[in-house]
Amino acid sequence: MTSNTTIVVGASRGIGLELVRYLASNPENHVIATMRKPFNFEQANINVLELDQTNQRSVNAAARKVAEADTLIVNGAIGEDELLTQISSDRLLRYLDINVAGPHRVINAFLPALRARKTRKNIYISSTAASLTGQVGEKWGLQGPYATSKAAGNMLTVQFHNELEEEGFTVVAIHPGWVATDMGNLAGPGAMPAIESVQKIMRIVDGLEKGDGAKFFNIDGTILPCIRHIRSRPVKPIDFRKIIEGKGNVSAQGDTVKLSPEHKHELDAIDQFRLLMREKAESAARAASSSTQDMTIEHIVELVDPRTKGFKKVASKLQTAYSGRLYEEVDSDLNSIMPFKSKGHVLSDSTERILTRLEYLGDSVETDSVPSDQVVSLTPNETPVPEEALTPKTDSVPEPQSAAPVPNQQSILIDTPKDFLDLTPEQLLATGGEDQKKKKEKKKKSPRPGSTSKPRKRAFRKINTIGVRFRNLRNVRSTRAADVGKIAEKTTRAGVRKTGSTKDEDGGHIAEMMGDRVQVASGAKIPLTPMSMDTPEVPRLSHDLSRVLFNPGVYQLQDPRSRVWNFDPYLGNLMPVSEFNYDALNKYITSSEDVHLREVAQQRGKRYIGSTSSMSGALVHFHFLLSAFRKLNLENLSRGFSDEGSASFTRIQKGPSAIFLRYKDGVYAVDADKEFDSANILMSLGRSMEKLLTSDKEQFERYRRTEDAAKDADVNSTQPEAYHYSGLGQFLLRSQLDAYDPRLPGTGMFDLKTRAVAAVRHMVRDHEKGMGYQIKERFGTWESYEREYFDMMRSAFLKYSLQVRMGRMDGIFVAYHNTERLFGFQYVPLPELDFALHGQSDRVLGDQEFSLSIQLLNYIFNEATMQHPGQSLRFHFEARPATSASPQFMYVFAEPVTEDEIVAIQNSKKDEIRAFEERIFNPLPKDGADDADLETTSEPMPAVQQSNAANVQFLDSILGIDISEAMSPEKNETSSSDSDGETAQRAGTPPSPAPEKPLSAWKLTIRNLVNGKAVLRPEKLTGADTWGLQYSAKPLSSSEARRNYIMCKNRRKTALESPQDADVAANFYLQRLISMSRDGAEWRQLQDELDAEKERVVLYGG
Repeated sequence: MTSNTTIVVGASRGIGLELVRYLASNPENHVIATMRKPFNFEQANINVLELDQTNQRSVNAAARKVAEADTLIVNGAIGEDELLTQISSDRLLRYLDINVAGPHRVINAFLPALRARKTRKNIYISSTAASLTGQVGEKWGLQGPYATSKAAGNMLTVQFHNELEEEGFTVVAIHPGWVATDMGNLAGPGAMPAIESVQKIMRIVDGLEKGDGAKFFNIDGTILPCIRHIRSRPVKPIDFRKIIEGKGNVSAQGDTVKLSPEHKHELDAIDQFRLLMREKAESAARAASSSTQDMTIEHIVELVDPRTKGFKKVASKLQTAYSGRLYEEVDSDLNSIMPFKSKGHVLSDSTERILTRLEYLGDSVETDSVPSDQVVSLTPNETPVPEEALTPKTDSVPEPQSAAPVPNQQSILIDTPKDFLDLTPEQLLATGGEDQKKKKEKKKKSPRPGSTSKPRKRAFRKINTIGVRFRNLRNVRSTRAADVGKIAEKTTRAGVRKTGSTKDEDGGHIAEMMGDRVQVASGAKIPLTPMSMDTPEVPRLSHDLSRVLFNPGVYQLQDPRSRVWNFDPYLGNLMPVSEFNYDALNKYITSSEDVHLREVAQQRGKRYIGSTSSMSGALVHFHFLLSAFRKLNLENLSRGFSDEGSASFTRIQKGPSAIFLRYKDGVYAVDADKEFDSANILMSLGRSMEKLLTSDKEQFERYRRTEDAAKDADVNSTQPEAYHYSGLGQFLLRSQLDAYDPRLPGTGMFDLKTRAVAAVRHMVRDHEKGMGYQIKERFGTWESYEREYFDMMRSAFLKYSLQVRMGRMDGIFVAYHNTERLFGFQYVPLPELDFALHGQSDRVLGDQEFSLSIQLLNYIFNEATMQHPGQSLRFHFEARPATSASPQFMYVFAEPVTEDEIVAIQNSKKDEIRAFEERIFNPLPKDGADDADLETTSEPMPAVQQSNAANVQFLDSILGIDISEAMSPEKNETSSSDSDGETAQRAGTPPSPAPEKPLSAWKLTIRNLVNGKAVLRPEKLTGADTWGLQYSAKPLSSSEARRNYIMCKNRRKTALESPQDADVAANFYLQRLISMSRDGAEWRQLQDELDAEKERVVLYGG
């Protein structure tokens, strides 16, 4: 322990976060930061603990980790602009649970740690809203339930003082001032920076004496309540009157809206449609003996069927504005704006939000007249504001030093959107484009006497086109009207796109990010960090294959024209799997079984561990989400390549992915979900081929199975596997190292990949039928390296790139084969993988996307493990593409599972795998009695177990046909849910899981910001660009979660268990493959006969 230890509760943002940073700036201090969603700090003197003050178990678990402390600062609270007459008692109880019971739990839990030191200071961050005297007649700030809970919190400090004073405790409450935090900004502009508040708080804390207990301190050190008012507001804020280009007189009272006749007519149609929806919703609820609580707007619109009732336009507008929202929320919103149908109506915060969402608050914004010498200013100070303090400030837009001040200019308030990442004011303000500008110019009218100036009007019109509201926004600056015009004009030239739920140029949608669940992340700020470990020697390529690493394109084993062998002819014929001794190879260790990996995680303070193979399946879906399902870049293919498929990933790649998060000793391990795995030859052959590529002929021949048991035992002494360990966020990632060459850039490591030809991949469970398929040409649609490269792009490149990044490798070495014969080799470096996947060879985009993916996964894991602490979980991930009404999003499901349930799922195909192994490893007929001995003999099971995805990928690839969908009896159910996965469950779908089984589910939406501009996806990113991300994980209701979970699992089953035997729809393509395989076997026999007649010529003498 250091000399001064302070516990800060609620340290994830705002005042708590600044307190941690301020205290940690002194190396003599030791800071313990607690938060619901932990993240790491760079400073060594900060310890982070997970603590949810609404959960007694979580509070106790955190307190047990702290032996002693000097000061406890309780900061966490919630507060919104609500009134007691407008909320339910349950909502009030929520305030009391967090703002009163939460501090009570925390203080009691940490008392033993505070008693271990003599300082014993207990600080409750309160508010002037807690002052009974100050709240009488108060009309400013957060009131109602917030003030009620804070007053109770103050009484809590008084009672703790009464009970603990004799033990030497000093318990006080401190008002932190009006601070620029998410909560403080609800009150409007003028709040002080958080760091200023923190410095004043700590001056009070450091100066506390024994006699100060039970006092309520103001931020300036005085004692509350005060006789005079705490705040002085000499000037009333500007009222903005919104006028929507309609006829009639404008009300003299501010904030009045009068809709145009066209908008009134449309609102009347919405009202009729609203009543129809209500009728259908109530009927559906009665039929299902439930309520409308969990129904979504899409569900109700589908029940109404607007196409047959003439409401298609209205339905489209509502679905666009309220995509994914609950029906009851939509109905409540629409009901509140119906008074605007008839005449002008006073605008409230809620109706302004709704009308803006429905695009009824558009271009025309006029303001009440304000005297030119009057300045709008708010201050939290206790004393009246001096006149000089009201001088307009122009620091929002820096001007040259020589610029003279402009006299008698109006000062106005410019609000900037909430939660934007590292943006300047210029980047935050945007226009709707030149077309919109011209349209507005046509509508301009002469100003009314006493109205605001034209530059000011135009500036606000430009600001309003990007959906910037003048309420409930974070950053507020006092800016002159001329400066507003400069900013808006500058951003017009920059061409920044309109924000909100907009449509991108290629038809995709950019998500609208609103609400308190919006989080931010940066792709560049959290890179992958190497962890130095003692690593066994990594093998190098043998047979002179290293030549392939430094030459782009394919290296053929034998030149088909001259018949010259580029490499040792020994590589030509592969050792059959039945002859290879797999007992001599190291058994694959999953993340959950890796004791060393878990120990390293505990030593390094990592919460989650995973391997490249277990993590890549889930991370694939984060690529789809972040890139908005970017199409593949096919520029590396020849013009003559004739493929009638698409430039998108295979259906199996896009199908849902599942993993297990297995808990043990405080660490969660990621394991792949093997529910639909099946046995095939490719994994086993891949392992033996890796030995072939990194061993000389004599070494490799030692792995051939013989009758000599002593020889077999000798070869079993294989050295340990080599791994790279890397950290990112709370993750510790393990990557097995296949091969190394010091001449390659970076670490010199690269991955070995063995790629079977198309016919073998498709008929993998009956691979003998495809073994004759040959690769004859470099280019071409069939029997070519180009075909195999194209199929790899669609089905494997994405996982390969993720594995290369996790392992800090340079690229992949690919060996093409048909299980009998090797054809050639190709080295694909990471920039080439990125070129195909991201459209650029610069690694910046791929690296930042990987970092953001891990950060999102970290966030999801934290959310799930907080809801189900200390339990193993089964996750399903599924990215869903954008539709005409909504942007792309991702479903995430987390289901608690026991260890027995995991084992049952992982071993569900054990008998099938055992039977297959018997056939390929022991091709000679054997008695059935020997089956029982298989577990005690050669154990190649991990080597041959692979997802059945390989079985059906090929037909998904050729000619663009989704064979598994065509052959699936659940085609209608799958396609019907493609829009957003939230439509009603179809007949024939399996029943829902038992209601008592817990299930957590989220709908994850994101918004990409490149250099401050909202974009559908990053394009051509460079190191000079900034890629920020806004994201929100909206929890799904119980019924919605279970309905979509069932459909997600059905889609995964359909994708991975395509009925290979019921291949009526695919028969033509299967027969074509078999025919090519048969012809290829005959062609190969002729080539071998030609080679037998000639002397073998090997390049460089072998």
